[in-house]
Amino acid sequence: LALTEGKPTETFLKMVQVPFHRAFAFIINEPHHSPTALWILGLVNITVSLCLLCAFYVLLRQIQIPYIPSVIGTLWLGVFINFNLYTRHLLSYDLGLLFFVTALLCLLYTNANEIKRTQLAGLLTALGITTYHGYFMMGFIIGIWLLFGNNFKRISVTQRIKHFTIGFLPLLILYEIIFYPGGHSFIGENLKISETINQGSHQEGLLFAWLYLTKIEGIAGIACLALFALAAIYFFTRKPP
Repeated sequence: LALTEGKPTETFLKMVQVPFHRAFAFIINEPHHSPTALWILGLVNITVSLCLLCAFYVLLRQIQIPYIPSVIGTLWLGVFINFNLYTRHLLSYDLGLLFFVTALLCLLYTNANEIKRTQLAGLLTALGITTYHGYFMMGFIIGIWLLFGNNFKRISVTQRIKHFTIGFLPLLILYEIIFYPGGHSFIGENLKISETINQGSHQEGLLFAWLYLTKIEGIAGIACLALFALAAIYFFTRKPP
């Protein structure tokens, strides 16, 4: 776990899969790395991706996006090549985002106990960061809602921060303790890996969505851009109810 460049939760969950993968390979009498034996790991990845789509749909509905646009938005996300391409990093990318989206959903729900859902949001955020640190911007989004969200009636901002921290810090402290005997630091690993995430062209930053949708998604991407343009025109020209 201490040699995972700041992604111990992802590594731990992959370790949990190993005995099931080995048992499955033994039962079907196939080598461990044969395509057939790897079905069980692929099934885990597919399940995580489907859960992410479900969480995305629930998130859209929770922020009061109408039913039909929510379904269409979820379908678009599900068929994009970008959503299904990263086989090598699938579990860390998708699972990390799933933790963050679920944490945000915990803060958005109004019917659950406010203290418990705030603590759970803290834990899920910690799981997200320790699964894949590239979604650090989701931490800022969750923090903004934690401070300014309007669906908290019983606890103050100070209490929200307190209970979020109670859920958030223990996992990070645990990993720091686990890393220490091997001469590593969880916080230090995250700071070090942040310096290596420098791929990509800054000149293409604002053009990336256009380039990706036209060159990678092709007809589907062009259709998505056209629908977005029509939706934007409708939004800015419609008469208020």
